Amino acid sequence: MNGYQRAKDAIDGNREALVRIAEALLVREVLDASEVKLLLEGKVLPEKVVRTEPPGETTQVIKPQPASKIPSRERPQPA
Repeated sequence: MNGYQRAKDAIDGNREALVRIAEALLVREVLDASEVKLLLEGKVLPEKVVRTEPPGETTQVIKPQPASKIPSRERPQPA
């Protein structure tokens, strides 16, 4: 059996689980290992817990530096 056929059989054999994972990713964007395991087992994911910052605390946000401010020697070169 060639590699293509093995990959196709693996996808076809797990299509339902792959669809559940894809749908969950559309909603949550990120899944951890325990969530993927639940989806593979055919179980429903629990409600997502949203963490909020305690009053008075702030979160540091790091903004990306525009490419024009990066010296040319440090810029990635196109392939």
